[in-house]
Amino acid sequence: MDWPLRLPVRFATPPAGLKPMAYLMSRRANDRWDVELSYGAVIGDPTSRIDGHPARRTSSLDGGASLQVYGVQGLYVEMTAHDKATLRKLGGNLDGLFRSATFHPEAHDWR
Repeated sequence: MDWPLRLPVRFATPPAGLKPMAYLMSRRANDRWDVELSYGAVIGDPTSRIDGHPARRTSSLDGGASLQVYGVQGLYVEMTAHDKATLRKLGGNLDGLFRSATFHPEAHDWR
């Protein structure tokens, strides 16, 4: 991105040459919001593969897990189960959830 991002939060100016590589803003049902900014060239080096795509799997202290998958129809995909009970309902990992997803990378194809 080579232009300023207008977000519902203001940060001090980052060091020269440091630009966001990704941003995500979400609104919750209770009219609250979350914002996530990512800086740097790589989100995390792949440590495994899923369906031919480079992937990274991580576990959390609460028994949850994350699956990051690179190059899925040109997209970066991240899925997270935040606790052990949720992960158990998903079959013990996030592979089935990933494989059940249909991605629409072009906005005009969104349903």
